[in-house]
Amino acid sequence: TSLTTTLLLCAGSIASAQAQNVTLYGLVDTGVERLDNTSTGGSITRMPSIAGSAASRWGLRGSEDLGNGLKAVFTLESGFGLDTGETQQGGRAFGRQAFVGLSGQWGTLSLGRQYSMLFPGAANTDIFLAQIYGAGAFDTYLAGPRLDNSIAYLGKFGSVTAGVLYSLGKDAQNCAGESSNSSECRSWSAVLKYDAPTWGVGTWVDEQNGRDNRPAGGADLSDKSDRRLALNGYVMLGKTKLAANYMQRRNEAAVQAQRKSTLWSLGVSHPLTTAVTL
Repeated sequence: TSLTTTLLLCAGSIASAQAQNVTLYGLVDTGVERLDNTSTGGSITRMPSIAGSAASRWGLRGSEDLGNGLKAVFTLESGFGLDTGETQQGGRAFGRQAFVGLSGQWGTLSLGRQYSMLFPGAANTDIFLAQIYGAGAFDTYLAGPRLDNSIAYLGKFGSVTAGVLYSLGKDAQNCAGESSNSSECRSWSAVLKYDAPTWGVGTWVDEQNGRDNRPAGGADLSDKSDRRLALNGYVMLGKTKLAANYMQRRNEAAVQAQRKSTLWSLGVSHPLTTAVTL
């Protein structure tokens, strides 16, 4: 009840008041790629929905000062394919992000469709982050770790950042959403990191439960977890960043031979100019 009251108060404050800060933002990014199949001799030149560095999107974010250092905040963000104009994330109006919350010196408490804590956990160390030619090419969840029906807290205290998220139903389109089953489609994640002026280290964990498919004749995966645990770090040598990431995954729902995997990466980033980064 208390969480519901908080959400209604926060949403009501934005809806009934003239927000002091509202930003319309976006990114348009596309490209043309050519693929060659050396075994068959075939090739194709195309413009996929995502063929640039990152996915095209537009959004609204805003805040309203409630006094005593407390603010109501919201973000609505929609993804689209520039080649056709179609909405991404399964046709959702705001499939990338859709949340409302309260923010203060103690951090931000938010409710809605949000990123897993692996996203802020990898922000300073994964050079490509969610770009399509990065780690997401090996583990697609890393490219878009969004969760429905989630309650999240993220705070920064000096050089330390800490956060936790719990989802009551991780994906209403492909999972059961908010179910009476206490474990079905539930998910949680957490992050803890330290960022000094010239270096940083961190860790994050993300765990998701599967579906109970018994009514359809499938296996009950509601108590089977898919967990990712990562360690990462970076160091700045002048303007050059050197970064390293290590992730271990255990998927209890997979076949025995595929339940465990590791993914590691090394990266370097250097700004050639204010507009070009290598």
